[in-house]
Amino acid sequence: MEKNIVTLSKPYEFENQTYTQLDMAPLEDVAGEDIIKANRVLAAQGIAYPVPETSVDFAFIIAAQKLGIPVEFFMKLNGKDSMKIKNRVTNFLFVEG
Repeated sequence: MEKNIVTLSKPYEFENQTYTQLDMAPLEDVAGEDIIKANRVLAAQGIAYPVPETSVDFAFIIAAQKLGIPVEFFMKLNGKDSMKIKNRVTNFLFVEG
């Protein structure tokens, strides 16, 4: 298993394309401005978390920005795959090494 690949639990259809995995390597390019932008998106939606960087909403916004996929893609994922994406983004931001 390649470290940057998230394998989906089942094929996922979005905008006439079928996805079985996502390459999360673009997370390596997350910058401070991406984090600020994600926080601003949440604030504009009236969403407030004590630690927004650990929320599913935040993770989806970051993933959408960096993977170039609309945030709606992530919103329609099943629960198991949603948590895989959330955990991958959160772990990237908080785990060293």
